Amino acid sequence: MGIAGLATRLEPYAARCTYEELQGYVAIIDGPALAYFAHKTAAESQSTGLPSYADINATALRWLDHLESSGIKVSAILFDGALPPSKQDERSSRLLQMVKRVTQFHSMHANVGCPIPSQLGSVAYPFLAPSLREALSLSTFSHSVRVVPGEADDWCASHAQNHPRSIVFTSDTDLLLYDYPEDVLINFLKESDSGSAASLKVYSPSRICQQLDLKSLVQLAYAIQNDRWKTLANNVKDARLHHDEKLFIDFRKRYRDEVSAPALISREPRLLSSLQPLDARVSEFVVQSLSAATGEPSLTLPVFLPLLLEDPFRASAWTFGQNVRLVAYSLLAPARVTVQEHMRKAQAVSVQDVHLYGPENIISIAAGLSRKLGRSYGDGSFSPARRWMLCAVELALDTLKPPHISLLARVVTGTFDNTWAFVHLQACLHAMLYSLRMLKQCAAVWLALNEGISLAVTKDQIQTISDLHHKLETLPPLAELFTIPGQKLKERPEDAGLLGVLKHIYFSAGIADEELFQEAKSKKQRKREKRNARAQAKVEAPKEKPASSNVFSLLGPGIWKGSSEV
Repeated sequence: MGIAGLATRLEPYAARCTYEELQGYVAIIDGPALAYFAHKTAAESQSTGLPSYADINATALRWLDHLESSGIKVSAILFDGALPPSKQDERSSRLLQMVKRVTQFHSMHANVGCPIPSQLGSVAYPFLAPSLREALSLSTFSHSVRVVPGEADDWCASHAQNHPRSIVFTSDTDLLLYDYPEDVLINFLKESDSGSAASLKVYSPSRICQQLDLKSLVQLAYAIQNDRWKTLANNVKDARLHHDEKLFIDFRKRYRDEVSAPALISREPRLLSSLQPLDARVSEFVVQSLSAATGEPSLTLPVFLPLLLEDPFRASAWTFGQNVRLVAYSLLAPARVTVQEHMRKAQAVSVQDVHLYGPENIISIAAGLSRKLGRSYGDGSFSPARRWMLCAVELALDTLKPPHISLLARVVTGTFDNTWAFVHLQACLHAMLYSLRMLKQCAAVWLALNEGISLAVTKDQIQTISDLHHKLETLPPLAELFTIPGQKLKERPEDAGLLGVLKHIYFSAGIADEELFQEAKSKKQRKREKRNARAQAKVEAPKEKPASSNVFSLLGPGIWKGSSEV
């Protein structure tokens, strides 16, 4: 994000530095920006198909390895833990733009099937940042990874302010506008090489201010925002004016305020450590929920659910898993609070109120769900990712119209068949799986806050949530669990028995429609059968008698019987 036009105007003031010149510098990295940069790099290097989440994570790790081997030590990789309420309109707008892109993509390919969605770019990857954070936490860079109780870019700036000889790697031009020690540098990842160049393109806010004779680049950013069509020279003239009006002071405030953790986290140090394994959406919900529990006034908690790659002309995939998310929300949010889920509805964005379970019901409902998660599938040879996909199928069948079993098998294995039916069914199962992941993370926080500490819950209640969390802990990382239509797949010998397992799941759910189990027919076969059926119908139709040339015969014999009485 940032100020439109700022980077373009300042590009002539960037410097190209060799790694030798940057020896002794440390890297402070905006984690979400790194995830999107790694996706772009991985996609460009892919000759066919789309990169998987694992490919993207591996690209990011190679880039970090190159950075350190070049003499720049990675000091911090920071990920969003919450976004301020002031960003809600921006988030809704961004979500709507993604819905429009998917809708346009569908309209272009509505009658010819769904191609590999390379045109959608990162929109096809709703979990880029959490997937990378998870991969980094399992790597040699785990000591540098942190989920911050706010926006990652703000905390990157704060970290650099306290660490001279830092390079901040980001995609946000706002990072140029903070007050830094004079040797702090900024690198925009889109201008970085994928990991082989011998130099870096960097911006020095301090040096640029000297060259433009400005006290701060905030003045220039404000002038550009007011009139981005002026030349840089005219923008600089405007920037040198004495800005004492309220609008400028309000604009400048964002870049001068010190970041700080919410009061709740300051009071509960153990909460900060429990936030570290959480995805941004869950972390944000946790902080808001616990703030509401301590008496802060917010009675509605927004949860922004990412746009999944789905058919935009069908019901949102997030309708699946809502009962699981409801358990997650109810564990942490006060009963008086209403959770508002922001998600796609038709070709727009909708807000749906979710009313929570009361404390008298939540434990028994969690226990019932835990029993469902304890089932096994087949002979035990399936990978954890496959077992959890089968679990998602079983949970989804409570509300899902049963698809043909061959389509379901393709979705479970990730074997893309270029149909929108595949895309939407996969999105529904992904929604269920991610809802289970949200529940796992909320249960972990609940246990951290209550185990051995709280007098408000019983040992039996703690045991119930502990058992549920123990089962959910076997959920694999996102990169193993979520496939993208068109990514390369590994063959799994155990999938030979998959159809039999899916049939057993159907029968256990009381689904016995034989048409769902018949061998799937190709489009050509279905067309041929329709032609043959029409031809057969013509052959079997009774032949009509030739029409009589006597027009009175149309009146029938009964009319003429009565005519003699006239």
